[in-house]
Amino acid sequence: MTTPVIYKNYTDPARSPPFNGVGGLTATFDKQFQLTLSFVDPGNQPIAAPAYLTLTSGSTAMNLTSYSSQWTRAASWTVTDAMWEGAKGMVLGSPTIDLTGGAVTMTIALKAYSASVKTVDGSGNPVSGVTVTVSFVGNSTTKTFTTDNTGIIQLGHIPSGPYNVQVTYQGKSTNWATDASIASQPLTITVPGAAGGGGTTNSTAVSAVVLLTIFGLAFLLVILAIRVRKPPPPPKIE
Repeated sequence: MTTPVIYKNYTDPARSPPFNGVGGLTATFDKQFQLTLSFVDPGNQPIAAPAYLTLTSGSTAMNLTSYSSQWTRAASWTVTDAMWEGAKGMVLGSPTIDLTGGAVTMTIALKAYSASVKTVDGSGNPVSGVTVTVSFVGNSTTKTFTTDNTGIIQLGHIPSGPYNVQVTYQGKSTNWATDASIASQPLTITVPGAAGGGGTTNSTAVSAVVLLTIFGLAFLLVILAIRVRKPPPPPKIE
């Protein structure tokens, strides 16, 4: 087998008939332009970039993992998927990127929502020291927080979809399930076992109440004893 000569312009117009059935060679160049992407939540607040972004043009699909000045084939692309915080299908809508005429810089919205949890007692007062465990169904991860004196924990941006909240306080727990894309924020949960009207249960105050109750009962018993005591008999006169 003889390798045909490669010419500077990749074509040998004089080769006819084709040499060894190969004929002239023609190079096809892939036109590319630079693509820069940034990402926001549905409220147009900046968020972290996804692990990857899937672009589709006709039968061609590719994943991007870098988003600054990336050389990309000149075509009209549709953003069809994104992996964000371990969850797939995070693209909001079906954005189109037109790279046929030159470099493009644009913003892509993802289904990421800011979420928070507030723990309160039966009277609506914030409760501190509450353990809050949040489980995200979409990416099978779990995070644990402890509330401060505001009773609020910030989850930051979380993926769209259901997540479960378990609130534990003084050995008692309650569970809650919701979706950050539809739930009002913060998600307010009444803490089981927390005292009403005063926020976090105060052990010193409880002890004081117990002591006052004990002293009150003792005082009442003394009064009753005085009232029922028989008077001493009169002295005898000889």
